Amino acid sequence: MNVESFFGLAVLLLLLTRGTPDSEEPERRYAGLTRRDAAVVALIVLTVAVAFWKTIHFSFLSDDFIIVKHARSWHGLRDAFTVVGADRFFRPLTFAYLAWVATWAGFDPALWRAIELGLHAANSCLLFILARTLGLPRFAACFAAALFALHASQPETVVWIAGRADLLATFFVLLGLIFFIRSWDDSWRTRLFFRLASFAAMCLAFLCKESSYTFPLLVGLWLAVNGGLKDRRGWFALAPFFAAAACLLAWRLILFGGIGGYVDAAGRSQALTVGFVPVLKVFGLRLWAVLFFPINWSIPPGAVLVIVTTFYLAALCWLSSAPVRRRDLLLTLGWLLALALPPVQQLLIGADLQKARYLYLPSIGFSLLLAVTVTRLNATPRWAVSTAVLMFHAAALVHNLSAWEYASEKAKSACAAATACVTGPESRIAVRGLPGSLNGVYFFTNGFPECVSMQRNFRPIEVDMTQASPGDGKYSCILRWDPVANELRRSRN
Repeated sequence: MNVESFFGLAVLLLLLTRGTPDSEEPERRYAGLTRRDAAVVALIVLTVAVAFWKTIHFSFLSDDFIIVKHARSWHGLRDAFTVVGADRFFRPLTFAYLAWVATWAGFDPALWRAIELGLHAANSCLLFILARTLGLPRFAACFAAALFALHASQPETVVWIAGRADLLATFFVLLGLIFFIRSWDDSWRTRLFFRLASFAAMCLAFLCKESSYTFPLLVGLWLAVNGGLKDRRGWFALAPFFAAAACLLAWRLILFGGIGGYVDAAGRSQALTVGFVPVLKVFGLRLWAVLFFPINWSIPPGAVLVIVTTFYLAALCWLSSAPVRRRDLLLTLGWLLALALPPVQQLLIGADLQKARYLYLPSIGFSLLLAVTVTRLNATPRWAVSTAVLMFHAAALVHNLSAWEYASEKAKSACAAATACVTGPESRIAVRGLPGSLNGVYFFTNGFPECVSMQRNFRPIEVDMTQASPGDGKYSCILRWDPVANELRRSRN
């Protein structure tokens, strides 16, 4: 990953050093969809469907079982806004959405996966519209949307139900940005409508996931690079967005008695304990390694991935020579960094890409960054570079999804083996050595007892997951994980 980090950082620094002055006026912003744009949107949806169609048949994994179980026993919207959950997160809209999906998807993984693909396709289409709204040519906007749709870091967000909050927050963030930019140059009546729509979308994003709290910064950056903060109009436009963010953050602090979220071994919030060196490592190296080279190295790459990576490296070298306008670089790179700020304590992502879901929102900025760079190339290199970049991410995506497919099959097999041990209501089973992850994919860090219970229509069953052997004689069935075959096998002792 060090090689990937330095190469990605070098590409970024070359782009920054070759930035050109902003002598040109900003392009006229996009007014609406044309027939050609509608065709592009349809093509983007088809791209997502082709890339992820196999995931429809993946079984639940790890936290999925817990989420589905809790979604079916949701206590209502009032509790979601006023009661601290066991997960220490304030995501009432996400919890409400999960409860709604559970009413018709039930325990069927295919239905849950289908709605995830739909959300990812919708986000990819919204990114195309945002790029057009920013004034990017159709080719560059299409490239940005396709890169976002195929970016090889997306499996954890799109396949794992625990990533549903990221999908929803991204949907509303994109909507909010589109509405705000559309509001800036329109008549006062249309401006009021779009500004209110942007404000509502931002608030809904906050209620989906806390990583969207940097939305006012995104709007502020757009205003700054387009000269919108030179007078009071821009500052007055920003004020309600920052005020709403402050109010919702204050309510969160009151509700949780602190910032909430993940805690460390000492019970302190991880968001408040991140150090300077880890942050420097994230923004100086690791972020660029995962965004430029999202490959799960837990499984060896195939020949196709190796070949397209060679072309991809050449394309990045070519891309780094593009004379991009400083305004475009500042906006897209600023968005990327702003969106990476809230989950920074989780962004020391390793070679297995675990926790890559935290890059779903930042990949918006990354996709736009490469898009504004590609558009500065001449026609022939533009097509060559764009094709090489998309081919690499498509190949890497297939490679990464194979790990999720394998883990899904093994999870289904392990759950079936444990369920087969249950012979009656008094059965008690012990499971030893079950791994928390498999090839970088969340396996059974959590959720195995819920998996067994789900197979029995959530009838209670005692499942001991401790690693200690004493007392094994009190169980009617003992299962041990075989690390060679990656299977759960019945043991006599």
